[in-house]
Amino acid sequence: MVYENTYFKLVHCRDCFIAGYLILLPKQEVTSIAELSEPAQQQLGPTLAIAQRVLQTVINPQKIYSLSFNEKVSSLHFHIFPRTQELLAEYLAVNALQADSVDGPLLVTWAREVYQTRKQVHYLELIEQINKEFAKITH
Repeated sequence: MVYENTYFKLVHCRDCFIAGYLILLPKQEVTSIAELSEPAQQQLGPTLAIAQRVLQTVINPQKIYSLSFNEKVSSLHFHIFPRTQELLAEYLAVNALQADSVDGPLLVTWAREVYQTRKQVHYLELIEQINKEFAKITH
């Protein structure tokens, strides 16, 4: 776990080796945002913002996707996915038809397959830096 507050915990994604790919989990087991307690709903935005601020500081991606599909795991969770220029270039090299209009969910799906077995360059160093940034927030 890299960050925790009263209502949420934030962990590194364990099945895709992209540094900064985080999963935000509510502590309350629910299947939708509407089922969260009101205080948890009020804390959701600020918690997402903290995660994005840390990723912006450490990785400085072009975009940060915040996704919630809840298909494989039905409980509510959010994928916080840093999309860097390097990752986009690699994706477009095999999906050239999307050069004018990138489909974010397809890019994430592609990345989850490709990076399931290989680590991004400097993966462990970036993970350590991310953990240090979150430690500053919690202390």
